[in-house]
Amino acid sequence: MHGQTTTLELEQVLRQLAARQLGLITRQQAFVLGVAERSLRYRIDEGALLRCHNGVYRFATDPKTFAQSCLAAALAAPDAAVTGRSAALLHGLPVGTSLVRPEIVLPHDSNFCGTGVTVRRTRNFPATEPWFSGRKTTVGPTLFSLAGLVTKPTLGRCIDHAIANRLVSIERLLRDLQTLPAARFAGRAVLVAELEKRSDGRVLRRSQLEQKVAGWLHRYGVKHAHPNFLISTGAGDVEVDFAWTNERLALEVSPFFTHGSQLKQENDAKRRRALLTSGWRVVEALDSDLIDFAAFGPTARLLLSLLASLASVRLG
Repeated sequence: MHGQTTTLELEQVLRQLAARQLGLITRQQAFVLGVAERSLRYRIDEGALLRCHNGVYRFATDPKTFAQSCLAAALAAPDAAVTGRSAALLHGLPVGTSLVRPEIVLPHDSNFCGTGVTVRRTRNFPATEPWFSGRKTTVGPTLFSLAGLVTKPTLGRCIDHAIANRLVSIERLLRDLQTLPAARFAGRAVLVAELEKRSDGRVLRRSQLEQKVAGWLHRYGVKHAHPNFLISTGAGDVEVDFAWTNERLALEVSPFFTHGSQLKQENDAKRRRALLTSGWRVVEALDSDLIDFAAFGPTARLLLSLLASLASVRLG
């Protein structure tokens, strides 16, 4: 930025930068855009910008989120990438939502020590991918990092979710696993066992929630559901949680923690359009429907009603 720049213009520059990265800016990014140190310092002193880490700030008017905290940590350290349970959450893997500290991975010789951040260092830096203006580990290395951090059932659910949603193949996971040094790999034995169980590409363990829903369907008398059914559509194959093939009716279990990100919601909308275009009806069970057996009642009764009416149309 050259010549006289108004306060409003400076604010617009910073806001446009923050809009591309979850409400964050870095000192270096601001300088590259021509924002002077005194202008940046003024906004910090006035409380318009709040410090996340050294050289990383967020606008006070933007809500603080876990994803924003992860990105702030990744931007604060050179060559950092979000990893572990944090990256799993960003990829939509079912690790839950109770995370507090962002987790990042750094080269072994890094001396970064961020407040409120879990830092892991390695000589065998994992594969990463761009995420806003930072980076996160790709799905395979994210799953590998989970092996020493989560319980065996949670690891299994995450592997199944990744396979079922075609985020990575079991063949790729097994192949990449062979390149990692065993001595430096926490939880390797558990991971190997879980991957070998799925060596034929099968999804072994659905989420606990989907297992509960299957039980609720049975108790309500909603019969003949095909779990994790693959439907061919004009936009490609779509896997649904439960399907009644004769009636072309699908049930999707859609709690916010696995479908709440903007990307996931956009993908879900595309999937629903593909199913509707192919002549399928879709019923969604949301958080309020999934609290317990009683809360699931209206969804079960809707399914029974639709199945009855669709069957009569088919047979009539």
